[in-house]
Amino acid sequence: MQPEQIIKFWGKDKLKRFPEANLRDVLIPAPSNCKSFLTDVGLPIGVDWTMRFCAEGDQLPRLPNRSHYRRIGFDAVVPICLDEPARWSGGVSGAGNG
Repeated sequence: MQPEQIIKFWGKDKLKRFPEANLRDVLIPAPSNCKSFLTDVGLPIGVDWTMRFCAEGDQLPRLPNRSHYRRIGFDAVVPICLDEPARWSGGVSGAGNG
């Protein structure tokens, strides 16, 4: 889906977007477009399912004892994380998979 299709599908008020300044120190490679997706499109919020995307003060907090993981939400009680590429080979993961 294209970004505008995602926004139309979810509705702009149902997408959590992150301020660009708050993602500045998050190690996501620029060519991946992940940062622009998080700032311009966002992640679904207020949806009736087990996954929920949230942020503490618009920050992506690091997991205790796994500092290379940045939490973007939860699936039930399992954190959904970005795995910073300086220590990795790619993507979004469940925190228990690393």
